Amino acid sequence: MTRARKRAMSDKNTTNIMDCINKCQVWINNNDWNQMIKDIWFTPEFQRRSKSAKNNRITETDGKLSTHSGGTMSFASY
Repeated sequence: MTRARKRAMSDKNTTNIMDCINKCQVWINNNDWNQMIKDIWFTPEFQRRSKSAKNNRITETDGKLSTHSGGTMSFASY
């Protein structure tokens, strides 16, 4: 759904998701798309969490962007 949202915004050349009302991808029902925009993506809570996550991804530590250090590789390998 993130890709669909980003693609719709890119196709409309906008950063405001409300400009994408009725501009859904062919595989998404138009009513469902509009409801996701109004009830999820346009809410202040979603906007706040999105902005916070974006800021966290571009945080620099020791002069370089922070990277994910968990998962299949042990922390000691880093």
